Amino acid sequence: MIHTDVSYLLYWDDDAIPITGNMTLGNHLDNDIIVGGEDVNDFHARIDLTERGPVVIPLGDSTISVNGQERSKPLQVIIGDVVGVGQATMQIGVEVESREAQAENWTLHPDDGDNVFPIHGELIVGRAETADINIPKEHISRNHARLVEHDHFVWIQDLNSANGTRINNSLLHGGARLFHGDYVYFDKERYQLIGKGGDLTPIQSFVDPLRGTTSRPPPKQVDTTEFSAVEEPLSTTTQLRLSETGAFLIGSSESVDGKVFRIGLGESLVGRGAHCNIIISDATVSHEHAQIKVRPEGVSVTNLMSTNGTKVNGVEVTSAKLEDGDVLRLGRVSLVFKDIPLPRMESYPWYRRASVWMAGGAAALGLVLLGMWII
Repeated sequence: MIHTDVSYLLYWDDDAIPITGNMTLGNHLDNDIIVGGEDVNDFHARIDLTERGPVVIPLGDSTISVNGQERSKPLQVIIGDVVGVGQATMQIGVEVESREAQAENWTLHPDDGDNVFPIHGELIVGRAETADINIPKEHISRNHARLVEHDHFVWIQDLNSANGTRINNSLLHGGARLFHGDYVYFDKERYQLIGKGGDLTPIQSFVDPLRGTTSRPPPKQVDTTEFSAVEEPLSTTTQLRLSETGAFLIGSSESVDGKVFRIGLGESLVGRGAHCNIIISDATVSHEHAQIKVRPEGVSVTNLMSTNGTKVNGVEVTSAKLEDGDVLRLGRVSLVFKDIPLPRMESYPWYRRASVWMAGGAAALGLVLLGMWII
């Protein structure tokens, strides 16, 4: 369950459909949202809800459109985005759940502390002179990104920039909600979003001894040291602990070495938060880092807009299927995924002994019957 102070809706024709957890869209009657049409597959797309907003994921060889552009890979969407599935078009909307901790106003602060930008309505960030937030540097696209403020909440969306947009060093694919204190990178140009009012904690200033100026403290540097994947067999102790069947994550890096996490059927939240199903107490693991789904057709992992990303066998993923032996990386934490099926009956010693006895008994019975027939 994603806890948020806004709820997301999918406006389709005259309906406002709440986006909760994960939902599938397609032609088949088993979908959460049934979309007809010859160009719509049985299970065409999935919408996953994360802390920073919905992610639209095309399934199989399906494609979707977002704001008129065809997409074949997962994309984060924000308020106002129009999602197309076949001929059907749906718009992302939001409803405010709580106003207790939201800001009265938002400002975007560059590293040098100059030219603070208030955030109201929609603002374009880019190199173009007409941009609302002008960054006159060659590596910034003319229209690099846009900021959207709605009802005192703020979202950001990359506009297919050449060098990308990041939130706290996590590459943005589409758009996402911003929170108080977030660092936003337009390529290498860093800004910080600061809200004032409500229950928000003020950002503390400090004196930079090198520059002799007062500015905000830099973000905490995260240790991103790579750990090599486990290539040797699991220890005897671990094998004994895995005598039961099912899906497991086995720690293979410093902070989780030797730990075994069982993954239950259905959805399991993985992260540092105390409410997570699988709790990993490591500074590089986000509060809600990833979600693992165990279903009869297989096991998959979905990144939840974590700060340090999710990797499967060294490749950064938004959503991926897990196979037995895959190495899952959450921040600097490595875990080996094990899928232990129910053993075949032939593997039990008692079954082998019974099979021999039954085979011998059948042969003896055959000889008796043959003798009776001859007589």
